[in-house]
Amino acid sequence: MTKYRNCAKNVAPWIALWAFIFSLNWSCKPVDPLADSFPDKIVLQDAQFTIDSTQIALRWSRLTHADFKSYQVLRSEDPAFDPVTRTKSFSVVAQINQADSTTYVDRNVPYAPYLRYAVVGLLSTPGTPARITSNSVDCTLPQHPFLFSVDNNGPYEILFHPLRQEFYLFYQSGLIESYTLQSKRVASYADARFAIINFNQTEYSYYPYIDPRTGDLYVPTGFSYVRFPGGDLNKVQYVMRPNVVWSLATSENVLFLSSEVITSYVGGKASVASGFYSGRADKLIAFRNAINPVIHLLAISMNTFPTRSILHYFKPTGEYISTIEQVGDAAVDHRIVRVAPDGTYLLTSNRGSLFDYNLVLKGTLAAISKGVYADYAFSDDSQLIYAANSQVKAIDVFDRTLRRQRSLPVSGYPYRLFKVDRALIAICSRYPVPMGNGFPQHTVGQAFVIRLTDL
Repeated sequence: MTKYRNCAKNVAPWIALWAFIFSLNWSCKPVDPLADSFPDKIVLQDAQFTIDSTQIALRWSRLTHADFKSYQVLRSEDPAFDPVTRTKSFSVVAQINQADSTTYVDRNVPYAPYLRYAVVGLLSTPGTPARITSNSVDCTLPQHPFLFSVDNNGPYEILFHPLRQEFYLFYQSGLIESYTLQSKRVASYADARFAIINFNQTEYSYYPYIDPRTGDLYVPTGFSYVRFPGGDLNKVQYVMRPNVVWSLATSENVLFLSSEVITSYVGGKASVASGFYSGRADKLIAFRNAINPVIHLLAISMNTFPTRSILHYFKPTGEYISTIEQVGDAAVDHRIVRVAPDGTYLLTSNRGSLFDYNLVLKGTLAAISKGVYADYAFSDDSQLIYAANSQVKAIDVFDRTLRRQRSLPVSGYPYRLFKVDRALIAICSRYPVPMGNGFPQHTVGQAFVIRLTDL
């Protein structure tokens, strides 16, 4: 929790009251008396956090020097930063050309425990001084709780359970942790190591799955699968199958399992869709749409190069209809596949490749923005795409025709996105996310959770 300390002298009563009101939210150290304007100095008067601590508002006295050219707002994460000598690292976060514009809101606050701000007035006449520098204001930022903190071998998959409001963190060791969004702490965990046979210690790990209808959590183990009813890690059912289970998915009351063939189960009764699929499907994704209301089952095989993607069609009752195989150079990337809520298109790969529901490539986000993306989410009506830009502290927003709309600044480097009700939840790293293998699963460092509501 942060505190505010006003070191100014002769503070008016209403200013003191204002400082008291915000005493639980922010901290700063102005050093000069408050004033509206000066001809030869700038007084940086205060700093104010927004309610969610994602933005900082600054206010300073007006510079009335005849040679005024512009203001520069400086920001540094180094407590030893001197704005006069400009020692240590800093950033110019804003340049303002109007002398009467004496406020600024920093909407891209970095994830850091400490920030120092200063304002510089640049003068147009050569000579000494060429600029007039304000006092500095030191702000102590409230810390985001870490979702996890590792140097290597972070969770290979992260899922969000909308009914329980929990994250599930899946580690290659077999450990599963649940992180409660409300309490912001690890609430429970399960150890599935003894149930996993020949666990693949590469990026081709078994993909867990949450049934959106029942809330059940399924974790394939290679030999069978583990089911956590309702997503409760304290309740576990070990389901034994006669064949290896590589992946699974559900659509309404139909359960799909992949071994060497894909089997659909309705009420426990199996219907084998065989003869058209010779290899295992390491990842299954089931979706439907109003245009073609049959079940679309995307089966991705990762033990071939390039990745093999096949789309199967099933009746809502689970009977197999037909199959098409993806053609073209841009394969569906198993590491990042997100289907829009209306089921009419999907996004994949760190380039943001957009395919329609029949696996026809329509374009890429990277062709527009040159971004490198780690994950995607959608608006509830599927009209907007949110793309986690893993190399900058931003979430890029596109419409479904791939036109870029805007960029949402965030306090870290986002690499997982979840649309929850009217908010967008982002899992961010303190450092740029390495994407050498196409998916941010290694060396992500300290990770934290933020919520964006201004969408």
